Amino acid sequence: MSKKVKPSNAYDDPKTVKSKNFKHAIIGLGMTPWESFNETLIAHTIAKNFIFLKNKDFECIHHTRIDKKGLKIPDVSFWELENNYPVNPVVVIEIDNHQAQSIAVKKCKDAIKNHGIKEAFVYTSDTGKWRRFTSRGESKQRKSYSKTLEINLNTLLP
Repeated sequence: MSKKVKPSNAYDDPKTVKSKNFKHAIIGLGMTPWESFNETLIAHTIAKNFIFLKNKDFECIHHTRIDKKGLKIPDVSFWELENNYPVNPVVVIEIDNHQAQSIAVKKCKDAIKNHGIKEAFVYTSDTGKWRRFTSRGESKQRKSYSKTLEINLNTLLP
């Protein structure tokens, strides 16, 4: 008998989101209060390691909004730079455990469909596996490689 594992982020838990009072718990900026330390550490490390690459075309930011209302906050987002200023998010990464992966996939598909994201990735922290999505659907090969950024995202992991 396997023990049921809760999503590591309460905002990804379908029961929490469906609850009557959930709308009162929305946070506009920063991480959600129940995000696991492991997810936060991975997101921070990806952003930090990307900075060391000294990429002049993109900036990597963790836990920042990609929509005007502040409700879409991926774990990691890569932004196109214009005059050294981030102007458009083009790639996002959702980091989660295997149990909450389906919700992370929905977030990625929504980011592509409704927010102009070119590529979206799901990194499952407990299995170390990647999934890559574009407007054409899910990629079957090179799941950790970003064509937009021209980098294997595995190289940014801790």
